[in-house]
Formats: sequence, C-alpha cells, structure tokens
Amino acid sequence: MFFILALLVSTSVFASIPPRPIPRTSSKIFVKTGVFEGGTSHPANIESLRFSRNPKDQSERWVLDFSDGQTRNLQEMAPRFQVRYSNADRVDLPEGDTLLLAPPRIIISLSSIKGNYLNRGQIRNFLEKSKLVKEITVYPPIEGGDTAVEFVLKKPVLFEPHQPVQKEGRLVLDLKPTR
Repeated sequence: MFFILALLVSTSVFASIPPRPIPRTSSKIFVKTGVFEGGTSHPANIESLRFSRNPKDQSERWVLDFSDGQTRNLQEMAPRFQVRYSNADRVDLPEGDTLLLAPPRIIISLSSIKGNYLNRGQIRNFLEKSKLVKEITVYPPIEGGDTAVEFVLKKPVLFEPHQPVQKEGRLVLDLKPTR
C-alpha cells in the first residue's frame, strides 16, 4: 500500500505538465489534461465528500469539504493539495487489440491531513449513482499526514477543478463525459 501511495505522489510531483494554480471560480471551461495546485500549509481534516449529477448534460460534481485541523471549523481552509488528471495507460497489441493497463483517473494529493471523516457507505452509494466514476480510493496517511484520494474513472472525461473563494475549505471537481 505504501508503494502505491509513493508512486501516486511521485507521479504527481514529477508530472511532465507543470502545475497551475487552481481556479478560484467555476469557469465552465473543461479540460482533458492538467495539474492544479492550491490550498494552504495549515493542517486540515477531510470532513465529507458530496456528489450530484446534472442529467441535462450528464455532468457530475464531486466536492471534498475540509475543516481546520484543530477546531474542525468547516469551509475555512483547505490543506495544500494537487489535482492531476491521468489518462488511461494502454498498450497496442500486434493483433490490433488494445490492452488497458490502467483506467483514466484523477489523483488528489493532500498534505497535512489530521483526520479523515469520510463515510465509506456514503461513498459506495455515490459510486452506484455515478456514470463517470467507478471507484474512489482514499489512501492511508503517511508521515506528516500526506495522503491521496484517487478517483478511478469508467471512461475518459473532461474536468474542471476549482476552489471557491468564498468557501476556502472546499475542493470542487466538475466532470463531464467526452463527446
């Protein structure tokens, strides 16, 4: 397990795409690749994960809520984080077939996490309703509270991450199927 987390963190740190500051408002501009950074160096807790679907355009919104690491006050700050979209890893076989080695995924690396209060049963319910996300893995923290949350996708998506200015302790991932 430690090896997987180390691999996830190292691939996000050494990604060939330089990180950009996370947008502070929703622009409705979806991208198919990118690395985004935000948050503060202050310790925080992962409080909840929320999910909603928009049937009109088949988009989904996933929201991670954070609280202060000491007081558990909600929506005041997010820990230092990095959001990275990783395309599917495929190998073209000589027979003309394609072998899928790893599905597309979104990896969120988090620093200085004091507590994780996510409800696994609620996450399972969200996954049953999702048309785009197959699995969510929350890796156990390593030294200093560094951890990762991995969204394994059912298919490639366009995404738009943002951290609302008025709700500092919130990380929003808007996902939309590719056409």
